[in-house]
Amino acid sequence: MLTVLLGFLILLIGALDGVIDAFVGASGGMINVPFLNLIGVPIKAAIGTSLAVDVVGDCVVAYTYNEHKNVDVKIGLSLMTGSVIGAQIGSAVGSALPSFGLETAYAIFLIVGGIYFWRKKGKVKASTVHKGLNFSSSKISTIVTILIGLAVGSFVVLFGGGGGGMILMVLLFVFGFPMHKAIGTSVMVEIGSSLSGCLGYAIRGHINIVYGGILMVGIIISGRLAAKYANKINEETFSKFVGVIFVVLGVLMVLLR
Repeated sequence: MLTVLLGFLILLIGALDGVIDAFVGASGGMINVPFLNLIGVPIKAAIGTSLAVDVVGDCVVAYTYNEHKNVDVKIGLSLMTGSVIGAQIGSAVGSALPSFGLETAYAIFLIVGGIYFWRKKGKVKASTVHKGLNFSSSKISTIVTILIGLAVGSFVVLFGGGGGGMILMVLLFVFGFPMHKAIGTSVMVEIGSSLSGCLGYAIRGHINIVYGGILMVGIIISGRLAAKYANKINEETFSKFVGVIFVVLGVLMVLLR
């Protein structure tokens, strides 16, 4: 039964999801799914609802980053195409693999990445944007980008919620993006993978419309405000902030298991 207190708590969780999305370009699924399941939502409906909320939140955050010219639409679309295909491949083999080991490995990956960002003090700056792999506009480069997205999409499904962190790492260290543009583009890529997963659950009726609607209100408001604020922070401070959140999310992934 939905009470005022429960509704307010759901709203706060949605707001927290928006902040995570805006600052690290990662899904709040690791928070949404356990929370929804805890308040009585069946696990499949919890996952479907979380994906639906992520689609809305990602659209809001990506739009805000794009307003500040921090989204590379071309590379984002290529990665999105590959990630959607990769997500289907990952889901086909995921059931045969031990999820605990995968999620623990990914949690460690986040923690190590977070420490790296903190210690480097924002040295992944706009000036390094062309120091990574500089793909041209040729068809071959587009295909390579799609293949990278395919690989990332496969791993995102295997690792579950928070896979956006892997997309972010690829944009930073493979494409050499500055932090702001990497996060903005990462969120854009997640729109496709989240929508693909959401549709599958929606067709089977695994979405709680009421709780999802409340979560969406929270993520729309906080995602918009947090993304605006994030784009005003300088690269050094922003990179260190992202590092802290990565470490926290990694620790939470371990504890919530």
